[in-house]
Amino acid sequence: MQRIALRYLGLACALSALPLRICATQNEDATASRAPRFLLAMAERSTPVPVDLKRSAVLRRPLSIAFDGAPIKQALAEISRQAGLSLVYADDVLPVEMTVSLRADRITVAAALTDVLLDAGVDVVFTSDGRATLVKRPPGPAVQLGSIAGTVTGGETGTPLVRAVVSVVGTSLTAETDASGRYVIGSVPVGTQRLRARMLGYAPVDTSVVVAEGQESVMNFQLKAQAIELQAVVAVGYGEKRRENLTGAVGSVSSEALEARPITNTMAALQGAMPGLIVQRYSGQPGVEGFNLNLRGVSSVPQDKDKLFDANGGNSPLVLIDGIPGSLDLLNPADIQSIDVLKDAAASIYGARAADGALLVTTKRGTRTAPVFTYSVNSAVTKLTGMMETPNNYQMAVMDNEANIHAGAAPMYTPDLLNRVRAGDPNPIPHPLYAGLGWMLFFTNTDWRKAVFENGFEQKHTLSVSGGGQNSSYYVSAAYADQNGVIRYGNDNNRRYQLRLNYDYDFSRRIRLESRLAVENQDRSDMGGVKSDGVIVETIFGMPNHPIYTENGQHFFAQGGWRNAVAYAKDAATDAFATRGVNTNFKLIVEPLDGLKLNVQSGVNYRSNDNTDIGKSDPLYRWDDSSIVYYSIATPDQNWVDRYTSTTLHRNYVGYAEFSRTFADRHALQLMGGVSHEDDDVDWFQAGRANFSNQDVWGLNLGSTG
Repeated sequence: MQRIALRYLGLACALSALPLRICATQNEDATASRAPRFLLAMAERSTPVPVDLKRSAVLRRPLSIAFDGAPIKQALAEISRQAGLSLVYADDVLPVEMTVSLRADRITVAAALTDVLLDAGVDVVFTSDGRATLVKRPPGPAVQLGSIAGTVTGGETGTPLVRAVVSVVGTSLTAETDASGRYVIGSVPVGTQRLRARMLGYAPVDTSVVVAEGQESVMNFQLKAQAIELQAVVAVGYGEKRRENLTGAVGSVSSEALEARPITNTMAALQGAMPGLIVQRYSGQPGVEGFNLNLRGVSSVPQDKDKLFDANGGNSPLVLIDGIPGSLDLLNPADIQSIDVLKDAAASIYGARAADGALLVTTKRGTRTAPVFTYSVNSAVTKLTGMMETPNNYQMAVMDNEANIHAGAAPMYTPDLLNRVRAGDPNPIPHPLYAGLGWMLFFTNTDWRKAVFENGFEQKHTLSVSGGGQNSSYYVSAAYADQNGVIRYGNDNNRRYQLRLNYDYDFSRRIRLESRLAVENQDRSDMGGVKSDGVIVETIFGMPNHPIYTENGQHFFAQGGWRNAVAYAKDAATDAFATRGVNTNFKLIVEPLDGLKLNVQSGVNYRSNDNTDIGKSDPLYRWDDSSIVYYSIATPDQNWVDRYTSTTLHRNYVGYAEFSRTFADRHALQLMGGVSHEDDDVDWFQAGRANFSNQDVWGLNLGSTG
């Protein structure tokens, strides 16, 4: 069907010398029953009322159109686009074979719709929200509109699904479910409509519903959970890419890989999780594991020749947390959404500091749903492993005899003495060689490792809540971790307290603010003056023929220059190491044009350390408690206190623009340019005093400098 605009017919009438007024009258009479009516549906009226075309800004808006045999749906889409009008209709409302031929400049929306919809047998009905619906013209004045309502629930549990989308197929009529899973779609053309309900993580469901005039049709949905495969998106330098579009060596670690391990440190979670990423730890002590990361192999000479992968040698990759340089040591693993590792030239955009690769950490974001609370608890038992075997007293005596024989001397342990050692005789004798020095020869055996070591225990509790609304989302988490070391009696523990708030807000479709706030505290303790590693070394090399206590059990025993590991653990003062951190991160994203994004980001990280090391003097006694043989850790005139405090303030400012465009659905163009600025303020103070007369109070002003 071909049609020419009526204004050209009017021009033909004028050229044939007929009066213009008569021609217009003939046109009005001829088209009165063929043109669409513009009506307004009102809640307080049972029937719609005509729209005043002179007062409708939308219908008076000028357009420029050129249709040459275009399908009617294509013509309506172009008119809707230029007018900014939401126009909906069912597939069976318009004749599919109908075409339009119309060229006009500055034609009004009302005139264009009148020309295009002439003889279509439809009316244009506006609702209070500004939406226009094409409905078949009824025989009377009533408008054929109805509504659809119902609920969407999970098929297995019957739980209401929030923010599920229900739409009328073939139209732009959609609605989202509320907190109770209910939806309502108004202004639906009458007749049989195809209805579809869908939600991420569930299989979509289609069904048919009959919409009656002026009535609400009820249709409830039950959706079944369905595993879906999302497009893999990984973080790259100042942006994201789909994995199939990557050309560099980029690896990823998901949150599932981190949460599946009972650990309190993010670096410990990375061990074995990423091919090519070497994670080394030089200690098992809580809080000072000495983790080092290596991504590209040895690239410079380390400060310690025995630690080829030590970060101090310049081989550690750059770590960025939500785009801001940071550290993984105090970051809560439960707050991490993903870690993307840039192994090759992809990291070069960050400059020389990323010469050994980059780790891009993305923390979790909120979901725009009702609040969801999550609580998790992890616990673990730690044990010392890889310890070398140490000889017992009898083995030590045999080796002592063999050493004397090889040196050309007589064996010290006679057969009788060896039998007493084997039997564990509790009665010592003066030492055959060093009795003059007050030494004793003991026949009992001391298992120093059993006396000093025990199993450690660690636990971690995390509570988080995630939710949001139409324009915002939030993620709040709190975590507490407690690690107890493996040294019995000693205070070698580590406690961490972590808080995080991630809040995103959309001011509009083109303006978005992302904010991050994290508070990280760590309180660690150790054995003053000797540290945990000193206790471990003394335990391993402790003499198996030396008892722990003196004869009456009141004091710690020692002789021959050997120390006492249990005395270290029990009597050493407690060192305290407090670390406090506050990290802020704000990012504003503006999209002035489709495909063009402007990003402005500011991050400020604050960290403070307050450390106290105490070297306490503790006496060790002879077997008979007759005198002090020497002191553990320090002599009374050399006991000490060292205090160290520091603060670091790191500021980072980044601004960059991104432009992306896809041509012919096959060729993608991406451009990025920007500028960044960073600076640090570091302040530290260290002081020490010695010769404290009172070992119960360790104030710096109570000691001396000499």
